[in-house]
Amino acid sequence: HYPYEHVVCYDLETIADQEMQDGSFPPWPRHRPVAGSFLTAEWSPVGYRFKLDTLLCREGREAEFYRKVDSLLPPGGMGVSLNGRNFDNAVLRLQAQRNGLFDLRNIARQAESSRFDVAHLDLLDVFGARPGTSLAELCRALSIPVKTSVTGGDVADLWRSGNVAAVKAYVQEDVIATYILHLHAAAWR
Repeated sequence: HYPYEHVVCYDLETIADQEMQDGSFPPWPRHRPVAGSFLTAEWSPVGYRFKLDTLLCREGREAEFYRKVDSLLPPGGMGVSLNGRNFDNAVLRLQAQRNGLFDLRNIARQAESSRFDVAHLDLLDVFGARPGTSLAELCRALSIPVKTSVTGGDVADLWRSGNVAAVKAYVQEDVIATYILHLHAAAWR
């Protein structure tokens, strides 16, 4: 019963304002987005139409970023992510609240969706994977190219050094791979 006729796959790249002393991955409340990519696939009588939007979250312009994210998430369609239920959606909601934005209904719809809700499909749930299973591992198993030049561990250094083009290319590659992974899941169904 998933609304495959309007899908928005999305992925965030984040940095942690406070790193862990032991070098481990910081808990999600310490993360803030620096980039997000949104691949929209919408059915029309002539087939699917695709659109790719990539946003950067610049310091001092966070409210603009969250409002744009909210406008890209589907009000009636389905959001698709990998571990979005446990990370991306939680980060978006918390950071929007931190910026005093309590009227972002599409972010709220994604963040409040439960497992296997038609508002949001988390591919970790679909594939039966546990948090910590990476996009790279799932894509490698299905021969989907991803993380060809950068990894998530590089994002903070790239962002802080001003190489936003590399961060943007990386998040776009991830969201396209996520969409292809979604197609594998839909074909299985």
